Amino acid sequence: MSVANPLMNIQITNNKIENVNMGIKVLSSPNALLNISNNTISSIHPYYSGNFGSTGIIVMNKSTNAMRGSISSNIIGLSRIGIYLSLLDKDATAPKLNITNNNLYFHLPPTQIGSDVHYAIWSDGCNNLNISDNSLDRMYPISLGLSQAMYGLYIRQGKNIDLTRNSISRFGTAMRFQDNCSNTKLQCNNMIACEQGVFLNDATTILTTQGNPSTMEAWDNKWTAFGLNNNRTACSIVNPPIGVIWYHQGTSQPGSSNYTIFSPFPSAGNFIIPYQNSFAGPCSNNQFTNDETAMQNHVTEVVDEDVNYDPASFNEDKYKDQVAAFEYLYDNPEFRNTDSLLLAFYNQTQADNIGVFNSVDKLNQSGEYINAISVLNGISVENLMEQYQKYTLG
Repeated sequence: MSVANPLMNIQITNNKIENVNMGIKVLSSPNALLNISNNTISSIHPYYSGNFGSTGIIVMNKSTNAMRGSISSNIIGLSRIGIYLSLLDKDATAPKLNITNNNLYFHLPPTQIGSDVHYAIWSDGCNNLNISDNSLDRMYPISLGLSQAMYGLYIRQGKNIDLTRNSISRFGTAMRFQDNCSNTKLQCNNMIACEQGVFLNDATTILTTQGNPSTMEAWDNKWTAFGLNNNRTACSIVNPPIGVIWYHQGTSQPGSSNYTIFSPFPSAGNFIIPYQNSFAGPCSNNQFTNDETAMQNHVTEVVDEDVNYDPASFNEDKYKDQVAAFEYLYDNPEFRNTDSLLLAFYNQTQADNIGVFNSVDKLNQSGEYINAISVLNGISVENLMEQYQKYTLG
């Protein structure tokens, strides 16, 4: 589906687009008002050839021009590139272009990735974007050697971009920055079990202060389940970028008594200028312990219903937390058996849809595809997230 519509409304919603080379393409439409939402787009593997073969959504101009509106609530899977944005900027009278609440999943086995570089969201030469609340997910556990093959967020020459509350799971590199990305803010992002977290390309890469110098407040990005060895931040060793002041909670180095999921260390390269033990910032659930203890504390808070969620996303955030709590208890029986409330939550959730979806995932991982489909078909979804999950697993 291709559109070129300058100075007009472009509305592409509620479509199911399957097995395509390019799902939705908007070309040379300066100052158009976008509404690309609630579309389900998928490609196939082996991928289509060409620079942008097997891409879900493309929005690009021939030169830098304003664009308004949003790309939101789309489901994009089995593609090489989820969303590609090029030469977009902010209209002087309008808010930033929103790329929000999209679900992008990349479930290709590591053995099939080969030399195909994958990007969940790729912004090239764009300014003044709001990229927030997107879920970028790989099914397979972290695989070494994918740091330059599987990018979650790839920002090249992008100024004044807000990257907020994105969840990036099991990618080679969670966020890669290249060229001048000044005034780009990383806030409340959760990078989960990636090979490396935030990577700066070289000496031309500019990423300005992360945190609020006036209040000494951190912006609470999290590196969850990275362990002590995977680099949370990294850069070119041969041609390193200039230093980035980084406010964060806790002390700096792994093994420190106050080392936390908010620390940008360990780092490959010396570009991080840490301001440790900064004040808690804009995110909720700010634990000050190591990864494992922080996760256990949060699971307990979820079970006790002692979490303060944003009212605007209460149902979605609570459901995501319940899924995460159940999966942790599933993988850690010794912890769930330490408390009767944890065990009761686990047993109840195992019988609910969350537990059934988990069993489908385990059946898929063990190669029992027919049984997985049978169990999946028996699930009666109860919310939009379960609808998405049933579709992506089917």
